[in-house]
Amino acid sequence: MQYMTGGIGNAEQNEMKSAEKDYNLHMTFSALKDQAFLSDVAVQIVDKDNKKVFDASNTGPYLNVKLPDGKYELTASYKGESRKHAFTLKGGKTETAVLRWPAE
Repeated sequence: MQYMTGGIGNAEQNEMKSAEKDYNLHMTFSALKDQAFLSDVAVQIVDKDNKKVFDASNTGPYLNVKLPDGKYELTASYKGESRKHAFTLKGGKTETAVLRWPAE
């Protein structure tokens, strides 16, 4: 599975943005209150048959993933609290998800 995560500091953020064209799923993790970026987010993605196609435990604040066309559901967990996002990729479409959690 091809993916790229990071985004701490301007250089990494610029690198992630310039590489987005190579991926069809773009995620950003942040705090609800102050929009501060979050890292150390665990992400699992399953396909329509509930088969795990992606699993990473220390991602963020940006995560780009390249997936084949299909229907998916991602679960992102930060400090024990999960967010879910269902999406479909087909025909070169890209998906962008911004997932937010309450600040500590």
